Amino acid sequence: MWNTTPVNETLLNPWFPVASPSQTTWLPRLNVWDDEAELLFELEMAGVDPESIEIELDETNNSFIVQGKRNGGRVAIYREIPGGNLQRMVPLPWPAAELEASYAEGILQVRVSKPDAKGNQAPHTRKVRPKKATTVKV
Repeated sequence: MWNTTPVNETLLNPWFPVASPSQTTWLPRLNVWDDEAELLFELEMAGVDPESIEIELDETNNSFIVQGKRNGGRVAIYREIPGGNLQRMVPLPWPAAELEASYAEGILQVRVSKPDAKGNQAPHTRKVRPKKATTVKV
C-alpha cells in the first residue's frame, strides 16, 4: 500500500519546519567597510533579479532602502534560502547627497562619500564597474 502522507510531512517533519507562504519578505545580510573617502555597504543578494533591485535614498531619515525580489519559480516544500521580496533599511551616519551602487555575483555594493571637513557632502566620482555589473546611481 502506498503512503498517502504529503511528501513534506514524510521527509521533513519533525526535523525541519515546512516553508511558509507567509514568509514573503526577507532581510539581506550586510557588511560595512570604511575607508578614507567613503563607506562601502555590501548586501548579500544571490539569486536576486537585477531588474527588481530598487534603492531609495531617504534624506529625511539619513538612510537608504534596498528592495528587490528573488523568485525560484517553484513552490518549496522546505526552504532555508529565503525567496520572495527583500527589503532592508540601512541608516547612514551623516546626510548623503547621492549613492552609487553596483550588483555583481550576488553582492550589491552601495558607496556613500564621506562629507568634507566643513560637513559638505563631497561629490562622488569613483565608479565601480565589476564584470556584468548593473550600476544604479541614486
